Amino acid sequence: MAGNTTDINHPIFNFQCFISTAMSLGILLVNCIILLVLFKSEGVTAVNRNFFTSMSIADALISFIISPFVTWNGIFQGWLYGAAFCHIQSYLCAICWLASLYSLMWMSIDHYVAVNKPDRYGVIMTDMRSRCWVMFVWIAAFSFCCPPLFGVSRATYYPDAFICLIDWKMQKAYFIASGLLVITPPTAALAVTNSFLWSRHFRLAQRVCSKIPQMAKRPQKYAISAALCLLFFVSWIPWCTLQLYEHIGLDE
Repeated sequence: MAGNTTDINHPIFNFQCFISTAMSLGILLVNCIILLVLFKSEGVTAVNRNFFTSMSIADALISFIISPFVTWNGIFQGWLYGAAFCHIQSYLCAICWLASLYSLMWMSIDHYVAVNKPDRYGVIMTDMRSRCWVMFVWIAAFSFCCPPLFGVSRATYYPDAFICLIDWKMQKAYFIASGLLVITPPTAALAVTNSFLWSRHFRLAQRVCSKIPQMAKRPQKYAISAALCLLFFVSWIPWCTLQLYEHIGLDE
């Protein structure tokens, strides 16, 4: 497995290792608290619980898959668990990342429908339909990763982040084509639904929602959801750009 420089005899716990561990554990703790509130409290209103739960589970699973290993990988400066588990971990993280992105997309669509068509929201976004879309989200995420998971692609250890990443050079055409097919729809949907917040029609819809008790808080939650979308892309674009640059640089 490329990138594995494990040194069991000289463990090191440096600042980079501390930051990586603290961030992963913090994300795990926050999402566990969110899930606890969603399942145990009725105070979460003006938000679709199915999509919110799906996104929180995906984020918590990413942290759970990464957190137990980040600390040890950082201390011993290498991957300790074998090539097979590195392969599995990288694909599980990819599945959860895609599920989180699609869940975020459906949260934005849900707010868009609620604010834009408050009188028809109960018919369009029923609980059963929401659960079906959640199932579709996870099936789509797994389907994207299923062929390379059981194919020739393998994972490599990335020492700067103490995690394993998918090595997509052997199936580059598949990853580029399917990646565009998988990532383009949620990106376009998020752009359209969140740009609605800046339109004149949104201000008119906001006044209509204020007259409907169960929809009064929707515009505010819509804005919070848009902020989460912005934070999601701001957090991941530098990382994705760096990975793309590294792969292009290695190819050249």
